[in-house]
Amino acid sequence: MKIIKSLFRLLDIGVYRISKNKNFPGFVDHERNFDKDIDPTFHNSVEFLDSAVTLAGINQYLESRSDFYQKIIDYCDLHKVNFDKRTVLDAGCSGSSLLQKIYEQHNPNEVVGFDFSKTTLEVSKQINANIKYEKFDLVKDVTDKKFDVVFCTQVLEHILQPEIAFKNLLLMTKPKGQLIITVPNGRVDTYRGHINFWSPESFEYFIRSNSKNSCQNYYFNDGEIGVSCILSKS
Repeated sequence: MKIIKSLFRLLDIGVYRISKNKNFPGFVDHERNFDKDIDPTFHNSVEFLDSAVTLAGINQYLESRSDFYQKIIDYCDLHKVNFDKRTVLDAGCSGSSLLQKIYEQHNPNEVVGFDFSKTTLEVSKQINANIKYEKFDLVKDVTDKKFDVVFCTQVLEHILQPEIAFKNLLLMTKPKGQLIITVPNGRVDTYRGHINFWSPESFEYFIRSNSKNSCQNYYFNDGEIGVSCILSKS
């Protein structure tokens, strides 16, 4: 594993690094909280989010991401991910616009949003009341709950220990269920707030090497929704 990761770095196939770009956008109130020299590890901490997230900021963020979330749903429809009469989780929900769109366009039994920031969840409840919310840290927490469809979109790049988070996502996906993950393409991503940067090749290696004997099928893609994977559990 260490040798392969070293080869990825050497050949620029994919890297784990702290971004050097200090001009990061975000969903916080930049007039009050923006600091171009912020440490990305602190930027992604629950302490920062709990103090910085605002209703106005989340709404602005969701407005800018509306088309992106619709493309994710269209992508899932294209690849026959079924939401009807199923339980759907968005891990790292940040306002739950994705779940709200699924709720409006399909007929799920339940839509649930997990986030590790208490403030984010409080704000999310003001935006989309149709969704059940739960405070949950993908690295530190465990749950017995399992879902038919699990989303984790543009989240793993923010986490210092993505291997733990990914294995937790697998545990929360029911047998025969589907896990959909998206991350930015690390070859072109310069967002200051990101910690991990995967190329399409290194992301596929990351997924496969951390899900051995857990998945029946994989579908990888690099397109409009970033580097993505649809995993079908065994």
